[in-house]
Amino acid sequence: MNLAWWQSLPLLALGTYVVFCLSAALWQNKLLYFPERLTDAAAREAFAFYKVERWPETAGAEYRGVAKKTVPDATLTNGTVLIFHGNAGGAHERESYCDTLQKLGWRVILAEYPGYAARGGKLGETSFRDDGCATARLVRQNYPGRLVILGESLGSGVAASVAADLKVKADAVILATPWDTLASVAAHHYPWLPVRLFLRDRYDSVSYLKSYPGPVTLLMAEDDEIMPASSTLALYDALPHADRKRLIRVPYVGHNEWFWQITDKQWREILAHQVP
Repeated sequence: MNLAWWQSLPLLALGTYVVFCLSAALWQNKLLYFPERLTDAAAREAFAFYKVERWPETAGAEYRGVAKKTVPDATLTNGTVLIFHGNAGGAHERESYCDTLQKLGWRVILAEYPGYAARGGKLGETSFRDDGCATARLVRQNYPGRLVILGESLGSGVAASVAADLKVKADAVILATPWDTLASVAAHHYPWLPVRLFLRDRYDSVSYLKSYPGPVTLLMAEDDEIMPASSTLALYDALPHADRKRLIRVPYVGHNEWFWQITDKQWREILAHQVP
């Protein structure tokens, strides 16, 4: 007996949903990563515009990030801040960190991800974690003093994974607009998809930081439209040792506006955070 056309609608809806789920699973990197890919010539032009240089300076095509010389090296006595940027664009577009933090006495290196800007390599959590750890170890080899790992948005997950590497010996971690796990954020934005079943990259910051012995500062944009506050608060609650963690709420700002609301005085306090 043939089904009436209206009786086949549930099967059609189910089939469409399954196809949609499979498409999201297959193309999840397209939904997660938004790199700005540059040729070597385009990178030279972009770096010149933002007044940044490849780091290490002699690395050429094998560079690991960018840096900006806004003050003499002799004044950078507080240590080094290694920054893992947010999703879209490239490290060179975050040069404002250099202008802000270097005048406070901190050397700033903006790490670049594999597959972003003029760097080759594969997109993904494992690739970013391994590369970030290698970059952090190189920073340790080149510069004495304190090493602070700072990550924003997607970079918070990378920063957490780098801090978990005991060979890096990060003195402090700062995570801006962070999540507890990528799965929780994905489930928030795509509640109709079984994202926890097919998500390849997990960026489980809770697990990464569980054994990290140093201080962790979380910066939460209270009106964040991309990173739900519940995810940041879940990370804060999951971190052990109350004397090692700190939550700073930035009121009335969204995901991309928080940086401009942090004063120099606040940055000094944030960067001075140490385990009592």
